[in-house]
Amino acid sequence: DWASAKTLLADTNFLKRLKEFDKDAIPEKTVARLKAFTSHEEFDPILIEKQSHAAKSLAVWCCALASYENIAKTVQPKR
Repeated sequence: DWASAKTLLADTNFLKRLKEFDKDAIPEKTVARLKAFTSHEEFDPILIEKQSHAAKSLAVWCCALASYENIAKTVQPKR
């Protein structure tokens, strides 16, 4: 919801938390929710940029995280 999003975005450590996010330890429930969002046609960073440049950056980060997760699952068994 928007109220929760505003609180999160107002956190002074928000960017630091994004940079330090442990992308290798994402719970499956969170991965499923992430993929549900990123699979929507409307969740296109180019479309989102028309509304907000900051939101576009977060959308790109989310898409990159979803892609990383897919690749990590493929590569992990080969390590």
